[in-house]
Amino acid sequence: RSFISQSGSSVRNNGRTLRADPHFTTNPYTKSVLEVSRQARQVGKAIGVFALGTTAIVVIGWQGYHIYIEHFLHPTPPELKHKARNLLHGAYVREEVQPQLSIATLYVQEALRIALEEQHMEEDSDIALALRRRLAEDFNRAGNLLDSITEYTRFWKLLIKRLVDKGEENDAEKVSALIEVSKKIGDLYVRIGDYNEAEESLAWAVHTLKSSQADLTTVKDFQKLETLTTLSLANLYAVQRNFELALPLYLQSLKASNRAAEQQPEAFVCLTAIIECQLSETLFGMGRKDEALGWAQTALESAKKGISEENGGAAPADVEPVKDCQECAGVTLNNIGKMLEFRNQYDQALAHYNEAARYAIAAKDADGESMYRSNAERLGNIIQNPVEDDVVVISNADVPPEVQAKQRSWKQWLTGK
Repeated sequence: RSFISQSGSSVRNNGRTLRADPHFTTNPYTKSVLEVSRQARQVGKAIGVFALGTTAIVVIGWQGYHIYIEHFLHPTPPELKHKARNLLHGAYVREEVQPQLSIATLYVQEALRIALEEQHMEEDSDIALALRRRLAEDFNRAGNLLDSITEYTRFWKLLIKRLVDKGEENDAEKVSALIEVSKKIGDLYVRIGDYNEAEESLAWAVHTLKSSQADLTTVKDFQKLETLTTLSLANLYAVQRNFELALPLYLQSLKASNRAAEQQPEAFVCLTAIIECQLSETLFGMGRKDEALGWAQTALESAKKGISEENGGAAPADVEPVKDCQECAGVTLNNIGKMLEFRNQYDQALAHYNEAARYAIAAKDADGESMYRSNAERLGNIIQNPVEDDVVVISNADVPPEVQAKQRSWKQWLTGK
């Protein structure tokens, strides 16, 4: 006897269980959607892990760069908040690594604000003063001269008040900082054409150099500061044709430069040559033409000490070529050429013009090269086509006023401008 018993998908026949044909209960479309979803989750996990890893690398690299700047490139005051210190790191990058001074000023301004408003530091504290001075320098480098003058002046007034209130007039470092900032204020006023304010700042700096109770000779680079400060005031007077005041200041500046050159000849050789050249121009403006020529020749000799032979002159083997010396040599040779031309020594003058152009090429001074070649070409035409009865005016005493008005200044004549 046989019977069939169906239970679920199984069938019993003669004691044996037989499997029925399989039934497909899953929709293929639904299954494909589930598979895609599963793969998408795996891809999402991979992307998430990658993004998390990338973010971690960026954060670690960013923080590591800040640590590197702090410890090796630009340490910041530990008294400042972490945010302010990071801002100063960013300012350093925009100042030195990837220069963008407009952004650097924003970083320093914000760091200064945090120090004053959030941390309630005094404006005349060392940290706040240092930040304000740095801000002034960044404004200067960015070309915002008026903002730079404002910040430098604020720094100067705050430090003056601090020295008086706290009795720190004998602090050589702080007095030196006052002198240096006062010089920078004067130089900035010269650049915007305010000679009265420039004279006030520069004269104060020179006076303080001589009269300060502090022993400024103990300050690093004092001789350079003394030389450049005196030179700035001398240049200001020379530009205004006040040669009687400019001359003694040039001599003082030259004396200070020579003293410094005894210890660091390679660092001051070009500066000495520049001062001698300016001294020559001042003497020429005063009508002391023989002395002017002598100082010009001395300046040329000094400039050549800082120039390597392959760049247009002879120099000791241990002195590196300096662009300032090359430019100074070019200017001085051009001036000598002008003075020789004034004496009707045309052949010698032409040789000096040509040599001046050679130095300008070595210094990559395109404007100077153009000027010197123009002078050589002009004088060459005069030599080839001499003008009869050419009158050289020695004095303006007998020259009609309308002719005097057309004559150029001594510096314009020397430079060919």
